[in-house]
Amino acid sequence: MTTATIVDNADDWDSISSHLVLWPLEQCHAYGEAARSIGQVPLRLRVDVAGERVQAQFLLRRAARFLSLAQSIRGPVATSWHTGVGHAALAALFDGLPRRWPALTLAMPEATSGSDTDALLRPLGYRRVISPYRTALLDLRSDPDALRRRMWPAWRNRLAVGLKSRLRTRSASSGPLIDWVLSNSLAEMRRRRVRGPSLPFAQALTGALGARRVLAVTASDDEGSCAGAIFLKHGPDATYWLSLTTERGRRKHAGNLVLWQAIETLQRTGTRMLDLGGIDTDRAPGIARFKLGLGAEPHSLSGTYA
Repeated sequence: MTTATIVDNADDWDSISSHLVLWPLEQCHAYGEAARSIGQVPLRLRVDVAGERVQAQFLLRRAARFLSLAQSIRGPVATSWHTGVGHAALAALFDGLPRRWPALTLAMPEATSGSDTDALLRPLGYRRVISPYRTALLDLRSDPDALRRRMWPAWRNRLAVGLKSRLRTRSASSGPLIDWVLSNSLAEMRRRRVRGPSLPFAQALTGALGARRVLAVTASDDEGSCAGAIFLKHGPDATYWLSLTTERGRRKHAGNLVLWQAIETLQRTGTRMLDLGGIDTDRAPGIARFKLGLGAEPHSLSGTYA
């Protein structure tokens, strides 16, 4: 009988990353530890079947007075979603969850929208409750000239303006630069009523990852900082996590400059894939154009199941 095992060692848990197209930030060990700091309990379950591996980091919390929630964000992940492997592994993963009632389990398999995840999950009693999530992925294994050629002309032109401007860029892995981007980007998200991480969780996540896996880049002019972004490295990949560009910075295309400077740094450190985050061409077409204009490829997942 196939059963799930609990994995607590960080290196062991993250070792699956080299066998995946992308190792999602939300599935890495440090993300679970950051969630622990705000009262959630990470439970990391793994199943090995027929030479393939399927694993999921669930975050357990009390969603309401009488309801327990187990949620896997961007997970489970798998070295193969072949029906025979996937069905047995998913059944074992869900059987490994604590038996509490009433309880709700949410899973967001890191499988492309073309995968038949319905065929894997429906026999287990799961139904899709949230439509597929779309992100943009940029493969950094090309040289900088090749990346520039993949940019949309408008994006390339704006980058040229930023490079020729008198903007000064700085990068850091800890200290005031990180604090400036964290506090100002989260404040801007609250002002625009955009959902984002809390400041305590953001600080816990950068702390759990450690300075070696955090990169902040800012751009400034004579009036001060006008753009900045934080990139988080997890396994061989990285995530464009938080960013902020002021109106002054937008006029000078500082956001394009910050992102490009970070890409060059990430390439030098051997980063494989950059996850630019969610895209929604209907609700936020400007943000989608900014990410896709860089030359990134849209990546649609299968949706969230309950």
